[in-house]
Amino acid sequence: MKFLDQYLDSFEVVFAGSGPEREEIVRTIEADNQMRNANFRGEVDYEEMPELYSSADVSVFPSLKEATSIAALESMASGTPVVATNVGGLTQIIENGREGLLVDPAQPDEIASAVDKLLKSNQYDEYQRNAKQRAENNSWEKMVDEKLPY
Repeated sequence: MKFLDQYLDSFEVVFAGSGPEREEIVRTIEADNQMRNANFRGEVDYEEMPELYSSADVSVFPSLKEATSIAALESMASGTPVVATNVGGLTQIIENGREGLLVDPAQPDEIASAVDKLLKSNQYDEYQRNAKQRAENNSWEKMVDEKLPY
């Protein structure tokens, strides 16, 4: 997370959920002396997620493989642009340069650059609007209406 040095006084990275990679993430962040900027929330109640998403400037989905990401759609529904890896279903819900940015998987420097690019973009408001619109176009109700003839 060395790329974040320029933001040291103004950012917080929130990790929601838990999983097998958590210990490695903590070790990496500690090694970079960035723990003061990391907030490990652990499991978060579903009811709290909209507030968490909408409080973020960017949501990051560094998946190595992914079906359609409900979490990415929920984040986008909150108007939060995303940085995600160019894998699986993420490519179906995120158009690179429109709702957020897509990067190659397992490339942390690309993720960092994409986050930085979004934060500095003079089109940030447009990313927010596009993310929200894409999520609305991919709502459960809309998908059911399109897929089920009745």
